[in-house]
Amino acid sequence: MADSIADQSPATPPATPPANPSNGVSKVLAVIKKSQLNGTEVRNTVFISCNLKHICPTVLSECDLVNTVLHETKFAKLSMENCRVTTSPLSIRRFCPELRKLVFERCVHTRDNTSPVLLVALRGNPEFYYEALECFYRQNRFRLKLANLSDYERMSKKASGAIRHLKIDFSQVDQPLPATLPSLFHECFKVEPLLMAVPAQGELFLWAKYAVETFPNLQAIRLSISMTHVQGTSRRTVRLRAGSDVLSQNLRIEGRIHRVTTSNWEICFWEAARGQTLK
Repeated sequence: MADSIADQSPATPPATPPANPSNGVSKVLAVIKKSQLNGTEVRNTVFISCNLKHICPTVLSECDLVNTVLHETKFAKLSMENCRVTTSPLSIRRFCPELRKLVFERCVHTRDNTSPVLLVALRGNPEFYYEALECFYRQNRFRLKLANLSDYERMSKKASGAIRHLKIDFSQVDQPLPATLPSLFHECFKVEPLLMAVPAQGELFLWAKYAVETFPNLQAIRLSISMTHVQGTSRRTVRLRAGSDVLSQNLRIEGRIHRVTTSNWEICFWEAARGQTLK
């Protein structure tokens, strides 16, 4: 069966039905556009801008193909125009994209800022490489700090837009404010929870405001608030309460303590109601 990955037109005859060369009689062919098919039995069909993968054991026959890619597909009696036929020794090609996604998700976790071995191995196959790369950005947590700011500046919009989990760490008092950062993440529509490490001063509100304005689908902010520069327990309490009250007032959501800690950090979070975003 056809598993559409884009707009799929209904099976309607073309304006000028192609002729059947075997008997000279005009035959109406079904039309499939911009679709992906896996392991499907297909005959008497026109494919336009499609991706056909492992169409077997039945032979693809008596069809017209335009701007279409065939992977590991047996065919006979086809009319082709601007098409590409490829074969690959990779057995994983026999799996549908949904199953490949499950495989890639378990193999793309990164440690020590090194590229996963799977991504390195798939660089010679652009199709699988980008499928695995999407899983890589979705599965891993990325940390932005002053030391790697230039790396994020060189990141493409497509790559940054695929990030799901992000931590922004500018916890030192003398580090940049949000207004000084370039527009790194304005394409990050997929970031929903955000973790930030910030100082407990007026910057607390500035960072949260930056997050809400930058990530349109943001549903929750968790702040690790550094108290190391504030001397005295009472002063820390006053400073933290003042910053969190301002933030709660502007977000119109009451902040809550994420967990109690004995360190010089206070961890609070603000979360929108289910199905809503922070504004």
